[in-house]
Amino acid sequence: MNTNYDNRRDVLKYLYKGSSKLTRNWSQAYQDLFVLTMLDGKKKGKYLEIGANHPTEFNNTWLLESEFNWQGISVEIDERFQGEFVLQRGNDCHLADATTFDWKEAIKNKGWKKKRFDYVSIDCEPPNITLKALQNLPLNVYRFSVITFESDLYAHGPDC
Repeated sequence: MNTNYDNRRDVLKYLYKGSSKLTRNWSQAYQDLFVLTMLDGKKKGKYLEIGANHPTEFNNTWLLESEFNWQGISVEIDERFQGEFVLQRGNDCHLADATTFDWKEAIKNKGWKKKRFDYVSIDCEPPNITLKALQNLPLNVYRFSVITFESDLYAHGPDC
């Protein structure tokens, strides 16, 4: 989780609705603040999260859910994190491989009819898994306003 901040101008180039009320964010590289900036502080948005990891720490959607009342569907391959997510969060988190997960079925089961989502967070390693997870999204059916990719390529070197 990123540290507390008092002056939003130190973190945000563009302020959005509700930014003055925030004192911290939770994502590793400010993805949550980027999404809120791009969508002008949107409340009650919808997201898909690929690679949820921990339910709050370094999580790209926790701020959106907890402070902005967003709903979402998350996928996590690590059983420990998925179990914690289910206990701590209100939104769905499926224990699944994001490269083969049935997004259409999950969206249908959630009862969502819209074909546009506000945000997709993709946080998988290594990069070839990120690509396969992206290719598995039904992009011929759904559209997304904001997509972020997180890569730890810097941690693994150029041969990854």
